[in-house]
Amino acid sequence: MLALSVDAKGVAMRPEALRPVTRQAAAATPRAFRARLTAGEKPARTRMATLACVYDAEPAARRPHETSAGCATTAV
Repeated sequence: MLALSVDAKGVAMRPEALRPVTRQAAAATPRAFRARLTAGEKPARTRMATLACVYDAEPAARRPHETSAGCATTAV
């Protein structure tokens, strides 16, 4: 079995790491450097960071009743 796991997160960038046009847009609205955006704030200071992992694994050969053996089947 081949598996793929992907996660993405908007990361606040340091001002010197921004592109020139984005740096100008960020400078137009001065604020203290923080990790998160405030409510309603435009994302001129963020970029998406994406991490992906690909791996292979041997699938476990199980029958349906073996996967649900620990589940409670009684209704309350």
